[in-house]
Amino acid sequence: MLKLRDAFTLAWTKLLSRKFWTSLFLALEIILLTGVLIFASCIQGFEGSLAKFNSEGLNGRYLVTAANSRNNPDLEKDPKLMDLAEELYQRGIEEHRAVAQKLGLEYSADSEIAPTEYYDGRRELVPYSPYAKQATDIMMRDYLVADKDDLEKILENYPYQRIFVDETVIANGRVVNLENGVENLKQYTSSIDSMRTQVFNGLHVIDEELYQDYFFEDVELDNEAIPVVVSVEQAETILEISSISSAASSEEKIQHFEELKSKSSGMIIEACYRNGASQEMIFKAQQILDEIARNKDKPYYTEPSLIYNLPESTCGATTVKKDTRTAEEKKQDQLREEYQKAIGSYEAPKEQPLKFQIVGLIPVSSISRQSNDIISMIQSLGGVSIATPIISRGYYDDHTTELSEVYDEPDTSLDYLGIDTDYIIEFNDAKTAREFIDAESCEFKGAMNYGCATEEHRFLLTSDSNNSLVIEDISRTFTQILIIIVLIVLGITVIFVALMVVRSITNDRKEIAIFRAIGFRRTHILQVYLMYALILAAIIVGGSVILSLVAGFVLNPWLSGVLTEFLRATFFTLDSSIVANLFVPQIVEYLCLGGAIIGVSLLSALLPALIKSRQNIIDGLKFE
Repeated sequence: MLKLRDAFTLAWTKLLSRKFWTSLFLALEIILLTGVLIFASCIQGFEGSLAKFNSEGLNGRYLVTAANSRNNPDLEKDPKLMDLAEELYQRGIEEHRAVAQKLGLEYSADSEIAPTEYYDGRRELVPYSPYAKQATDIMMRDYLVADKDDLEKILENYPYQRIFVDETVIANGRVVNLENGVENLKQYTSSIDSMRTQVFNGLHVIDEELYQDYFFEDVELDNEAIPVVVSVEQAETILEISSISSAASSEEKIQHFEELKSKSSGMIIEACYRNGASQEMIFKAQQILDEIARNKDKPYYTEPSLIYNLPESTCGATTVKKDTRTAEEKKQDQLREEYQKAIGSYEAPKEQPLKFQIVGLIPVSSISRQSNDIISMIQSLGGVSIATPIISRGYYDDHTTELSEVYDEPDTSLDYLGIDTDYIIEFNDAKTAREFIDAESCEFKGAMNYGCATEEHRFLLTSDSNNSLVIEDISRTFTQILIIIVLIVLGITVIFVALMVVRSITNDRKEIAIFRAIGFRRTHILQVYLMYALILAAIIVGGSVILSLVAGFVLNPWLSGVLTEFLRATFFTLDSSIVANLFVPQIVEYLCLGGAIIGVSLLSALLPALIKSRQNIIDGLKFE
């Protein structure tokens, strides 16, 4: 056996004999492996930094949203639904005619909205017809509808902590924000863009535990106001502050969030609720007043016998300005009101002043979390999927009587997908949560509007409630990218080392023959070239480790500062004590990558060294 020292001396001599190509090869390999080591260390630092920023609010928990995505394939085109709607329509006509006759009123079926109509000879449903809605409610009972009990049965095989209920309530009318304490009545009489003033038309009712981390500190609650947590977008809408561009710098985004937080914390928003009848009265009053103004100078014009005043106070009712109706006209109007009450279509005008207080601010992501694109997944971090004002379950239960005067749960006919109630399941770990989604979620196979639930998979399961599962996906994606890069570098190493060894052996055929002639064995020749490959690998690993550590620690303060600002802007956190650290080298990863380089280098040198070590001594001596 050749001594290791002698094998090293011979291998080192060979290494120095071809300085240019050897140096070029080593420099390329060191740069490649340095990049891999830095990337691996940055992945560790990025994931650790995400965990720091992800520890607040909903994001630090493993939450899965279960939506009751009931399966109603193409319901509006179902002939049975249309037949039922037409049957209800005919029955309604008969009942309403009987009521009208009893009251001594004239009745015409033209006053009813037919549930179906024909287009190009094809029958279609009229969805806004009350008979179509009634038929839909009845038909939906036959479709698959799941509830909390069904979800608990599915969860029997999965360890979980608890189930939260997320309900949506919708205003039975319109809740319009006041503008500097004044109600803009034009919103009820024209089609102006009123999105800014109707933020509170719907509310999420959810357990306080899920969003209490987003509460502002030291907010003095107003007992007369409804405490709400609003989204960043809604705060921008209420404050009339333009949203910031996605291309804005991290510093600009942080400043924007600071401005929203400082201006919205504890802010009181006054609003007015009006049901449909109250809005209709305003519209009617304005219409008559406009008509009078247009015709005031026309001698042939006669004013209506009943004229209303617009509300004289904020969120007030319309009042009668002039009533010159005859006794018979008043009687007929009274009979028509009794008729509406008898058939269940009467709605008394109702208005109610409301106050909301912003007690928290929650970021909402506009990027889908279901994307496989790593950039999109990172951009989606920081926000959650709740995009309407939130009130706590406790507050809702304590004030159900007052709130039910304004807000109702959506009926089935208005909510085919059943999204008025979602369930949020909290798991102990990401693995269980992901397994639950993959195994139990239904999948859309057609139009989303038709749902996807089946007997086997009753819920649509998503990770939209938090970032924890998204971060797991990001980590897995980064790991996959790292594995691909490592395999590429190892492949390049195999090729380069093999070429270097083959080139060295080819040029040293005569030298090998002389060594064999003076007594070297084949194993000695093999040992020299394996030592040659080992020295190459050691230089690559050593140089890469030193270069990666130096470059990493030199650049880390600047890169970590940039990452800190990025994550603060992404997660909308103003806590300056949370700092990111991008470059976090791990000894295990360095050892594994270094060992892999050494291993493939030896393996790539083994075959050509074995072949050449067996060459004929005479043939080698003839080589020039």
